[in-house]
Amino acid sequence: MLTYALKRFFLMLPTLIGITMITYGVARLAPGDPVQSAMGAEGMKQGSSSREAINQMRVLYGLE
Repeated sequence: MLTYALKRFFLMLPTLIGITMITYGVARLAPGDPVQSAMGAEGMKQGSSSREAINQMRVLYGLE
């Protein structure tokens, strides 16, 4: 029984790493900017005040 549990545990590790890599890859390939999506229509404006707000949100969330 112990060998079965160890075998299952060691098979779990590559699966976990693989799922993590796939999820990270899909998240990085997704189009768009999360800050502009969060700001909605305001993020689409080209004014200097909206650019400053976008930069502040990027700093706030650590996306700079």
